[in-house]
Amino acid sequence: MTLAADPQSKETKGQSAKPSHIVTDNNSVNSKVNNNDGDDDDDDEWDKRIKRTGCFKENEALLLCHADTHDW
Repeated sequence: MTLAADPQSKETKGQSAKPSHIVTDNNSVNSKVNNNDGDDDDDDEWDKRIKRTGCFKENEALLLCHADTHDW
């Protein structure tokens, strides 16, 4: 689920900004937000899909580079 706040609304005292719309994707990998059983050694669905493409090493390098540089 993705929440997007209205950029033109301003928070006022006692009121919080409300999202202007909610986008859901039932097939999203992020739909399993709090499904952490403490075992990080098992491949999650995302890793399995990337490995099937044959581009796992390239994807991992891209993600690590992005984490280091904060730039795509």
